[in-house]
Amino acid sequence: MIWRWLRRFFIVQHNYTNPVIRMKANGLLIVSWFLLLLWLAGITTAFYNLSQGQDVAALGLRFFVTLIATPLLIFGTQYFLQHGQFNFAAQAIVGLLFINALPLELIIDFRIILSAVLTLIAASLLLPRIAYILVGGVLGLTIIGIGLLPLEVAPTTQQLTTIILLIAAIAIFLYIFGAQPQRIAEQSHLDYSRLLELSRFARDIETIDKRNTLLNTTIHLITQRFHYSFAQVYLIDEQYTGGQLLRVRAGLGLDRGTVTGRVRLRDTSGILEALRTKSSVLLTREDNELRRDYFLAATYSALAIPLIHGEEVLGVLDVQTSENYPFSEHALALLETVVNLLAGKLYELEEQAEIRKAMQEQTQITNTLRQQLNELRKQSRGTVSSTWEDYLTRRGLEAIGFNFAPGQSFTPAEDLPEELRQALERGEIVIETLGNTQIVSVPIRLAGATVGAMAFELPPGRPLTQRQRDMLASIADRLAQALENKRLVEQTQEQALRERKANQAAAQLLSSTDVRAVLEIAADTFNEALGAVHTRIYLRPEDLAQARITAEEGGEE
Repeated sequence: MIWRWLRRFFIVQHNYTNPVIRMKANGLLIVSWFLLLLWLAGITTAFYNLSQGQDVAALGLRFFVTLIATPLLIFGTQYFLQHGQFNFAAQAIVGLLFINALPLELIIDFRIILSAVLTLIAASLLLPRIAYILVGGVLGLTIIGIGLLPLEVAPTTQQLTTIILLIAAIAIFLYIFGAQPQRIAEQSHLDYSRLLELSRFARDIETIDKRNTLLNTTIHLITQRFHYSFAQVYLIDEQYTGGQLLRVRAGLGLDRGTVTGRVRLRDTSGILEALRTKSSVLLTREDNELRRDYFLAATYSALAIPLIHGEEVLGVLDVQTSENYPFSEHALALLETVVNLLAGKLYELEEQAEIRKAMQEQTQITNTLRQQLNELRKQSRGTVSSTWEDYLTRRGLEAIGFNFAPGQSFTPAEDLPEELRQALERGEIVIETLGNTQIVSVPIRLAGATVGAMAFELPPGRPLTQRQRDMLASIADRLAQALENKRLVEQTQEQALRERKANQAAAQLLSSTDVRAVLEIAADTFNEALGAVHTRIYLRPEDLAQARITAEEGGEE
């Protein structure tokens, strides 16, 4: 219980992802408690001296400043450390040391020099480069100004020069060997974190199936994960006409989405240069304005990397930042890896789009053929039905029905039972139970058209299995085909008989030399073929000639 309570105060609870920052945070927490103990010791000593008769004015201005500022800055440091605000905590500690390094009482002694050196050390290890230079400059100018004042306790010129040279040498030494390694360590951690984000990006894009989603994910990676100011992608698509490219860029202001549009760039633009040369192009504010005409107002440097898959150039990735030199060798390698992944995925999506388009076209063709096939089937069913209606009509019948029982011959049937009617109308097997009898009606289908039906009476207690159903349907199909074959044979025989009679009549007509005989033969042939009881043949060429003359005169008018 006690250890858990102590952990809240003596161990940093926030999980800093940067190992360098995590190490510094733990060190700052220890330093803050050490400074608090020093402050308590100083306060205790001061109050003890006051109790022994020391004058309050002898405590000096520094005592009252540190009496108030020290606990505020120390507890502020601990609060910021526990809540993940390392920069604020570092500034609080450096500010506390800076206050102690200022010659508030216009005296430069060993304590001031020691505090100044500690302030420089803390600033070089905890603050950015610009903040370190600012702290060192203000501290140095303050010491120089106090040293030049005509005070009784002021150091001599030689002592002041020595102090200034000592502090300057320490500041330069710390800048070279303190700030630089720290910045290199932070840059290494940044590269490592970007490499982890790149690994996640490579895994995430495997499930992306839309181009806009892929581009949005890439831009989000560069701006939100890699912490660059701005990113956009220029694509060469089917509407590419030289300088006109499809641009997808990050939204500005409150809208952090993406904006898509078509733009035309100058021939001197760095984007088109990357397209032509197929290599990365680095641009800064020092370059010609015509090359960086696409820069944002706050952009100081940009990198244009072409998207290449095989030998085909797909577009350009443009990364812009407000820093002067942000693109190190590691950063360039990471961005080129992103571009390679993006180009490969874009090419894959284009191939998939073409495949989907071809499949849609094939589907449309298939649907069209299916519709045509359905129409043909409908026409075929209509043709089959009309053919069989004609077949029965020529025989003077509307339908043909037969009954059959084992041991008996076929007997004609003229009625249409209800179960057969249902099978004809529904075109499927119908099973009904009448009393103790089970009646199974099976449609006879030919080319999708129902041309008849047959019914069976089964004894009770014998349900029809699926295998028996399939067998009945197969028998019905074969029966339909056999009936159709028989009809075709009869039709062929009738056609052959008609042809034979026509040929015989033609032979008799051609063999006769008398017109009257020819007419008699023709009349007898018609009577025999049609069953006519009276035939009349009328020939009058004059009427035909007169009709032709009338038609010609009407045409001339």
